Amino acid sequence: CCDLTCIEKLKKKKNAFRKLAPAYTPSGSDLTKQLENHILRQIKTLVVKCFRAGFVVSGPKKVKEEIDQLAVLFVPNHRIQQRWKKLFSPKPIYSLQMSSQDLGNWLRKGPRQVIGLLPNRHLLSVNQYLHLLGQLR
Repeated sequence: CCDLTCIEKLKKKKNAFRKLAPAYTPSGSDLTKQLENHILRQIKTLVVKCFRAGFVVSGPKKVKEEIDQLAVLFVPNHRIQQRWKKLFSPKPIYSLQMSSQDLGNWLRKGPRQVIGLLPNRHLLSVNQYLHLLGQLR
């Protein structure tokens, strides 16, 4: 878990966190939760933009077909993440710790076990937010 000293270090670095930090007041673990929720909202916004532009592949069958072209895989939880790591170890796979229904709702579809992003202009921002999310967890 992240404490206030970790958050202060993140504020000093040149990254997307500096834009987020002033909007929050320190209140212990509540601050970490607020930042985590905000980062997830930003990731969701970027994934939806990618989906509308045609750069998202969802569902196990389509992801397996397109695995060579994919840059990032999202899965809803760690259990599913372990299964996909065994199948496709070279690709970065991120667990968002949410239900598969929530992951599907991002795309206005049914439950999704996996979502893959094809390379596009939003990928750098997605990776920055994923890195921040990893630092908070």
